[in-house]
Amino acid sequence: MAENSPSNGVQRAISGRLVAAVLISPVLGGLVAAELVAMIFFPKEIFFVLLSDSVTYRPATPFEIFETLGFIGLLGVTLGTLVGVPAMLLVGLPAHLWMVSTRRTALAYYASFGAVTGVIASFAFGYIQDPEMWTWIFSEIYYLLGGVVAPGAMAGAVSAIMLFIIARPDRAHAK
Repeated sequence: MAENSPSNGVQRAISGRLVAAVLISPVLGGLVAAELVAMIFFPKEIFFVLLSDSVTYRPATPFEIFETLGFIGLLGVTLGTLVGVPAMLLVGLPAHLWMVSTRRTALAYYASFGAVTGVIASFAFGYIQDPEMWTWIFSEIYYLLGGVVAPGAMAGAVSAIMLFIIARPDRAHAK
């Protein structure tokens, strides 16, 4: 077998770094995506506190902001573990091996493939959670974008970028 053949690159790509990347990157992707989605779509709820009259807001204290972002991060880690790890094992890992074997190891390939995979995983998770949800969610574009597409795309892209940074598939053929 030639030293620079694609299958030799795949064998080099399977390493301890890849195992670590497959297990860590979906969790970090869920964490980062949850924080980004919360700050982009719900900044008022993070940085302001609704008073008891249900109309007036006051600026949140640093502790309240930290507490809110901490709980959002915990939710992101949980969803990254429950949704992201299976998606990474079922789709991300085979895609990584295919991209390495075909020498498509640029960061842009990983980020775009991760974003698409994240959206598909987000739809699948939503459907498993509540099959009846699809009767109304497509009529509400805000819920569709803010609750399914944006978190899935962000989590998938961040997970794929983390996989790329940890596993370094662009260096698989350099050895």
